[in-house]
Amino acid sequence: MICDLRESEDQIIVRCLGGFNESVQNVVELQTYSTLDEVSILEHNVELQRKAKLKKEALKPAQTTYPFQEGVPPVATKPLSTPTGPSTLKLSIPIPPLNP
Repeated sequence: MICDLRESEDQIIVRCLGGFNESVQNVVELQTYSTLDEVSILEHNVELQRKAKLKKEALKPAQTTYPFQEGVPPVATKPLSTPTGPSTLKLSIPIPPLNP
């Protein structure tokens, strides 16, 4: 009630939603509610979840960066294939002998 004016509960809910943090407001608006008490409970639960998530992220170790510079591919430390001896490639078409 502002200046002794009576407001409907819907108007109070809208005014209350406008006072929430924008990210909390977006989440609460997606839920179903019909009373101001339900809105305040939803807002409280969203705040608890956000705080828990921030706390969990703070406990996570920092991500490691890649050991090479950006744009430069890493150098291979092992050969991709190991030679096993002379080539055993066989051709299926006959090659004519060279005539000098």
